[in-house]
Amino acid sequence: MSESDVLVSRVGRLGHIRLNRPKALNSLTLEMVRRFARALDEFGGDEGTIAVLVTGAGERGLCAGGDIRGLFDWLGAGEHPYKQFWREEYRLNARIASFPKPYVVLMDGIVMGGGVGVSAHGNRRLVTERTRLAMPETGIGFIPDVGASWLLTRDGGAGVYMGLSGATVGPADAIFLGFADLCIDSGDIVRLISCLEQCERPQDVDAALQELPAALTAALDLALAEPAGRASAMVTAYALVGFSPVFGRVGGWVLVEDVHMFPSEGPAGQGEAHH
Repeated sequence: MSESDVLVSRVGRLGHIRLNRPKALNSLTLEMVRRFARALDEFGGDEGTIAVLVTGAGERGLCAGGDIRGLFDWLGAGEHPYKQFWREEYRLNARIASFPKPYVVLMDGIVMGGGVGVSAHGNRRLVTERTRLAMPETGIGFIPDVGASWLLTRDGGAGVYMGLSGATVGPADAIFLGFADLCIDSGDIVRLISCLEQCERPQDVDAALQELPAALTAALDLALAEPAGRASAMVTAYALVGFSPVFGRVGGWVLVEDVHMFPSEGPAGQGEAHH
């Protein structure tokens, strides 16, 4: 890894960690995990830094997970870095979960596996209409890691289906499942970053986020348009966030009764939620 795979900078009082492997969907290597952890420790201990912003380079996503290809190549070379990689990655996830300053992460585009680890444990998690989130590890015989086995059990069961199936969900479901706090329009990202760079106090960060026009309605419409029987259609049927742990009430309640956990195998209409 070169230092350019993780770009670390500070503008004003905002620390910025940018994953910079767009051709590999910003997938994480061991050295990237270490660079990320060092940057987070530096920003956490720097009194001049009031918040941290985490983004991914390119238009395709924040992070597609760990670099499985890289781990496989190491194995072919007779090296066995797996334990070290996961040990340090999980420590980073725990550090993010306990980070004392505003940790703003833009979960735009693809957010999977290790990408969930560096985002969903944060305290200010933003999705967009382009977000596609998943824990697809079951597809390669692994378990949902990076603390996701805890996150996926917070919603009363819907996340268990997602963990077992590796299903991909959109922004509305990501909020409902507890992986994110707020949905914004991807067109507002540049403006948001500019506003965050001008913040002088931690409370200014929340003020900047609250000023953005929420894209909740658009996200809900997008999720409900998914084909019937998909996990997205099931989960989103219940609610698109009446409450966010960061901003309190951020949207109107969408109360739907008789939501079925698994896709119906019966006739059309069976298993649908009823308003």
